[in-house]
Amino acid sequence: MTNGHIPTTKGQAAICKLEDRYTSGFYRKQPIAIVRGEGARLWDADGKEYLDCSSGHGVAIVGHANPYV
Repeated sequence: MTNGHIPTTKGQAAICKLEDRYTSGFYRKQPIAIVRGEGARLWDADGKEYLDCSSGHGVAIVGHANPYV
């Protein structure tokens, strides 16, 4: 594992398609598949790093993989 990249058996497109099949469709989705998070940093299925600066409706902003929570 390098730079937070977690090898997956499915690529971005396959993960997004699977998500579309099983979610409500309430939120507009981005064409990325987040597979790992740590604090405010997230990584997609291709290993690209993102900074999460927001929260969803009805959830607390506690970061990703917060050890206290």
